Amino acid sequence: MPIEGGDVVSAVWMRLRSEIRTRWRSWLGLVLLIGLTGAAATAAAAGARRTETAYPRFVQAQDGYDLITGGFPDSIDPERALAQMEAMPEVAQWARVDVAAHDAILPSGRRAPEPELMAVTDLRGRAGFRLNRVKVITGRMANLHAPGEAMIDFPTADREDLRVGSVIRYIVGSPGVTPARLAAVHIVGIVASPGQFPAVGASSAFGSVYVTPALSG
Repeated sequence: MPIEGGDVVSAVWMRLRSEIRTRWRSWLGLVLLIGLTGAAATAAAAGARRTETAYPRFVQAQDGYDLITGGFPDSIDPERALAQMEAMPEVAQWARVDVAAHDAILPSGRRAPEPELMAVTDLRGRAGFRLNRVKVITGRMANLHAPGEAMIDFPTADREDLRVGSVIRYIVGSPGVTPARLAAVHIVGIVASPGQFPAVGASSAFGSVYVTPALSG
């Protein structure tokens, strides 16, 4: 049975969310988004044409990922594994997403327990901008060089009662390495991104705020 583009994304996100709920700390704060060449990408594009529905076309237009993976056991060197995956001829492009901070303090003063509202970023500036690109619904794209700017998916914004102009404070710093500090980010854009539509992905009690690489600088 052929797999439609929307089914692929839904299955990927259902698996990802299940993994995060049970083992998110062991993921080393890393997610890898992969765009493939060849059969997988062709099947996704063909599925979008067959269904002629809005969502598959959206995924294709935003260069949505074909595969997502994350976390490595202690016996594997993540950097070496990433280099090996990048060298595979099937991999057309990829993006690495890291968790920049776990603990969030919302505008209401409520502290969102980890991993309800993690701050994530791609230090190379690919995810959301070049691969699995976000589409702005309200506001604008974040400036990659501005440490105080961030974007958020519309389902998470609705759930947390956040809007353009909302300020979220994050506790950042690595225990034993750098001292903890509060970093404030302003939501400059409410966005839609492949894999985050409630009707496509499984409903979730957690979400992500897309901060810029400059926040980790």
